[in-house]
Amino acid sequence: MIHIISKTVPFILIILLWQVFVIVFRIEKWILPGPLEVFLSLWQMRLLLLDHATPTLFEAFLGFAAAILLGSLCSFCMLFFSFMKKMLYPVLIISQTIPFMILAPLLT
Repeated sequence: MIHIISKTVPFILIILLWQVFVIVFRIEKWILPGPLEVFLSLWQMRLLLLDHATPTLFEAFLGFAAAILLGSLCSFCMLFFSFMKKMLYPVLIISQTIPFMILAPLLT
């Protein structure tokens, strides 16, 4: 029980400080909305969010399944065919040294 409280109290304090910060400093909603406005907006848009969550989760699942399939295929090819390992291994090592932030604009 103490473990749960030790995790939730800081979260609640951060949310409360956020709301107080927005009220005290009179920050415009378009710059930084308070947590109450955010939660209210999420509640009002819940049906739209649920409509869009379905295809998003489906596409994420398809991408994950494709990654597992292609990763397994590459690993089996590298395991059973030494020439494939000689071809793919350097490419895989180099691909892991490139930060994802650099590749993100190329993939969109």
